[in-house]
Amino acid sequence: MVSKLIHVAAYEAENHFELSLRQAFELLEPKLRPPFCLKIPNPQEYKELNWAILYGILCEPHLAKPHIKHLHAIVTDGYGLICYLLRKVVNELYLKLVDSAKCQIFMVTKEMINVCAVGVDAVLISLLRQIVGGDFGEGNLWLCFELVSLLLNSWSYLLEELPEVIPSALYTFLRLLADHCRLSDAKLEPLKQLEIAFCIKVIREQFHFCLKIGRDFIRLLQDLVYVSEFRAVWKDLLLNPSNFRSPGFFDISNFYYTRTSSRYFLLRISPEMEAQLRFLMTNVKLGSQNRYQMWFAKKFLHGSESEMIISDIVRFICCAHHPPNEVIQSDIIPRWAVIGWLLTCCRKNYIKANVKLALFYDWLFFDDQTDKIMNIEPAMLLMVFSIPRYNDMVHTLLEFLFLLVDNYDVERKDKIALGVSSAFSALIKKGVISSLDTLISFDGLSPLLRDRLRVLSSGKKFQVPNELQLFIPNHSVNPLPSSSKSCAGFIYSESHPSCIVGNVNATPVGSSVPIVVDVSAPHHSVVTDVQQCDNIEILVKNLGAVTRKSYKMGLKTLEELLVLFLSLNDNGQAGRTINTEILSSRIVNTYDLCGYKLFCALELPPNGSSYNDEIESATALIIRTFIFYHEKNIQELLLFCSRNGLPVGARLLSYVSRLAYEANKAGLTGNVEFENIDSAEIDSKPQLLLFHLNGYYCFRNGMGGNPQDTVVSFSEIDKEVIAKLIYAYARRRLLNYLLLCWMTLILLICSSRLLQRNFVCLMQASMPLPLKVF
Repeated sequence: MVSKLIHVAAYEAENHFELSLRQAFELLEPKLRPPFCLKIPNPQEYKELNWAILYGILCEPHLAKPHIKHLHAIVTDGYGLICYLLRKVVNELYLKLVDSAKCQIFMVTKEMINVCAVGVDAVLISLLRQIVGGDFGEGNLWLCFELVSLLLNSWSYLLEELPEVIPSALYTFLRLLADHCRLSDAKLEPLKQLEIAFCIKVIREQFHFCLKIGRDFIRLLQDLVYVSEFRAVWKDLLLNPSNFRSPGFFDISNFYYTRTSSRYFLLRISPEMEAQLRFLMTNVKLGSQNRYQMWFAKKFLHGSESEMIISDIVRFICCAHHPPNEVIQSDIIPRWAVIGWLLTCCRKNYIKANVKLALFYDWLFFDDQTDKIMNIEPAMLLMVFSIPRYNDMVHTLLEFLFLLVDNYDVERKDKIALGVSSAFSALIKKGVISSLDTLISFDGLSPLLRDRLRVLSSGKKFQVPNELQLFIPNHSVNPLPSSSKSCAGFIYSESHPSCIVGNVNATPVGSSVPIVVDVSAPHHSVVTDVQQCDNIEILVKNLGAVTRKSYKMGLKTLEELLVLFLSLNDNGQAGRTINTEILSSRIVNTYDLCGYKLFCALELPPNGSSYNDEIESATALIIRTFIFYHEKNIQELLLFCSRNGLPVGARLLSYVSRLAYEANKAGLTGNVEFENIDSAEIDSKPQLLLFHLNGYYCFRNGMGGNPQDTVVSFSEIDKEVIAKLIYAYARRRLLNYLLLCWMTLILLICSSRLLQRNFVCLMQASMPLPLKVF
């Protein structure tokens, strides 16, 4: 007999559970037609009758009412068995059910609610788990609509009889709303309004259910701050907590220090996905996981929006899957390796940021008395075991962690810093790592990150000047709506669907922290900004590979990167979408890894026979760009390098001095006639002056050109232009930079020993060079 309950492909074996239901129905079918037998069944008969009735309800919608009446007549266990079978159908067969059977699931569930059946809460939880994140298909949206409608219609019953369902449903629909609100589809509006109505009803009327969820309630709520109803909730959370009329709630910190139970993370993972993930992390050996991961990605991460669920998977792995010691000590693929692979599956920047937030979220509020070390272990091991093969992974994760510390909640920054410090201490105390020396000694880290790690290991408080505070890329860092009190530093997710900054075609994660920052840029320029930001991100990621292959081609890539970065200033507030600190750090680190140090110390005199570092080098390219383009962005890049101990001032002075020296030696700045120019004594090697003139030629013809491809001769530019080029442009830019350095460093000199050292080094490096060339 062909199954009327599920779809079965020709190559698939029969499902044993479905077969049992069908066989019970076929055996007892005569007894399922009225008039019903009045004999009281024995336990075995009662069990088989429940199986047969459920199959009849699901497969015979036109006879559902008689089957329900029959069930009411024979029930002796408070409907416990039928609810168990119904939950089993949802968990094991839902994806294969025919459409009519899915409708019947809701019909019988409503009936179980009406009769206060034992176990109907588990049925509702199972239905919640069947909603797939990132799936905008009709079937999945229909399931959302039916469930939220059922919950709203059964509100009084839920409050009285099934209160444990409400926080689970709230967690689910808050998470789903974040996905649904990203799409501007008229078909989604009715569903979104129902979901918003349910969530707001719970938050405003039964706020104690929110407290039961714990800190992840805040993580989910921050994704919805751009929805007007939730923006009002945010303001009350931060400014008027008494409006919620909950005796146990005094401050948002109540959420921070309440760990979210692992049962909530299971809500966003379907039973089938959970089974596959647990199998992967308990049976598959490290090194043999590729085909299993490919199969998992093909099945669960294949859709255009399916990667939205990766943050839910990471929370499940960190907080709900804690393998025993025998698995941890074996060669089974560890949790950190699975998370590292999941990060590579993220193509969009805001999704990467959300996944990293999910990975580090428990770090921010860690308390070794109440939190579990297993929740924070994967992030730590992912960083440690990524050295040295995946250096960018280490850098991007640490950078992101400190971005969270500085910006997640500015009002409570000290508490968050303490939580992260406690997390590191607990990891060392429990033996997850022996010490932080592995990370501190890692050459791929920027000096700022290394200093912060040292401070954490010593337990001291780290002070970061405002200029050095970074911002988290796009999705996970935005200020709250402005209000009369200071709450603008709190991080929440992406402020508006149109503000998503991500590159679908970008290379996978493992590279570095995205340099894109969403600070509520005006919507009229969003599309252009997104394209430019994505192009910059691509160039930064490719810079290292191109430079290692060909240094000259690397210079072209760097030139394109700088020009594109500077062009953002032409678009109002667009420049605020790029974080100069992160961009500068990644450029410097990229060249360090390629064996070239930007703004390295001067070892030979500029006119030495073997002194060639300033000719067609990355350092010279950045200085030349600074001289010609009067933009704040390039100034900030140089200041970043200076603050991190690089002798920028000395290199600027050397560059300008050598320009004057070569121009004077070639007879281009004195009273020499043009006919003598061609016979002027010029070194046969590439000269800084020619390099500088090529840059000027491109500058004169607009920013769109490529100076690396431009070749000009001295005869093409008259002596007045060359004199202006050497003396006016270079001197003005140099003096402006030095003045800016002095003003900035004097303002900050008292706040950081690091800045004091940079200040002294800058003065010592700059003073010996002659100024008489001016």
